[in-house]
Amino acid sequence: MRDKFLYNILLRSLFSVLLVLLSVTIVSAQDEEHGDAPEDEFTYHAYSSQKEGLYKAGEKIGYNIKIYNSYDVVQEGTLSYLVTNFNDGKEVAKNSVPVKLGKKSNGNYNLSLPPIKNPGFYKVMFMLNVTEYDDTLRKVFGVDVKGIKSPTPKPADFDDFWADARAELAGIKPNFKMIEQPDMEQNGTSVYLIEAQSLGNLKIRGWLTIAKKRKPGQKFPVW
Repeated sequence: MRDKFLYNILLRSLFSVLLVLLSVTIVSAQDEEHGDAPEDEFTYHAYSSQKEGLYKAGEKIGYNIKIYNSYDVVQEGTLSYLVTNFNDGKEVAKNSVPVKLGKKSNGNYNLSLPPIKNPGFYKVMFMLNVTEYDDTLRKVFGVDVKGIKSPTPKPADFDDFWADARAELAGIKPNFKMIEQPDMEQNGTSVYLIEAQSLGNLKIRGWLTIAKKRKPGQKFPVW
């Protein structure tokens, strides 16, 4: 009984992680397709030099920052970044550059982050502090993701456990449901409630976000 309970918890966790990764990837892909910002807004966007934000060990990490100043005021200040380890939050790198934008003008800044050799995922915050605007963008990138190794050793019965779990799950009708949530729609993104039936008569739920403006048959990668 205890094993089945743990198994259900693992299944729900894995399903949730997949949905989160899919949402993050789709939002990232959507960002790549953004055009100029509306004329009445001050906004900025960060674009990874690798479309999916995945780099090789030791590879140069770059981000292009596009800033749109719609105000009739010259904007001066700094653009900073802070890179931290996704797991323990330890600082990896930080730096800042001066920023100056004319009235109602756009700025384009290319930031080079120090290469990272250790496999893993990293958080990066881009902080813009200028005359009449302060904001922070948060992104995540990966380094040598196939080289990531868990610090926890693989249990002796790991393969048998999951083989049995998959066989048991195969006998259950998932009854998948994808329910659109119009009230949660924003920034050209559709939101869906995802449901699936699992072991122990449990119903697993998650969220899926999809960009409305996408090419027919376009697929989004999940890592």
